[in-house]
Amino acid sequence: MKGRWISIDGCGGSGKTTLANRLKEKYPEVTYIPEFSEELTGVALQKAVKQGAYIISNSKIGSSLLFLSDYFLMCESIICPNIDNGHTVISDRGFLSKIAVQDVIMSEKYDKNLVESCLVQLFRLGPIPNYSINLDVPLDIIKSRIRQRDGFFYTGQEELIKATKRRIEDYAQIFHIQTIRICNVEDMEKFIAHSAEYLY
Repeated sequence: MKGRWISIDGCGGSGKTTLANRLKEKYPEVTYIPEFSEELTGVALQKAVKQGAYIISNSKIGSSLLFLSDYFLMCESIICPNIDNGHTVISDRGFLSKIAVQDVIMSEKYDKNLVESCLVQLFRLGPIPNYSINLDVPLDIIKSRIRQRDGFFYTGQEELIKATKRRIEDYAQIFHIQTIRICNVEDMEKFIAHSAEYLY
């Protein structure tokens, strides 16, 4: 019997890592997948993102391919083997977040329909999560958290967040992923209290 994959999705500052850590405390037996791998690419991407850069190359396709290569590395080396062995996997900034952000970035330069078509075909090569926990937190709260966490809120970040929120919902429908929407602390506490029904 295959295991389950729970993808924690949302924009930066929405509380994904906080939720992942809460679930890790409650279910230590579950396999947790961080946003980036421990390989050289993952370490470099994590450093770049902390400096406020989701576009790390003059080529938007090149930048997206770096993020996607690290994502698929974790799919092939951690997510798929665990699911195949019947384990539950929880990923921080998982499936919908990855595809949505890269859609927004590449669509700034290339045809939106073509970008969507390419990403859909690419992501269908890998596993699809059983559930997405979509942290759809109000923008003003996200901005406050990012400023507190990173010390800044860079130009263009608000538009990236708004567009990513929209595309997360779009891709959830495209891939027919059952989504649990969390908008505030009360929603998060309620989900954590009843989370076993989604994990097992």
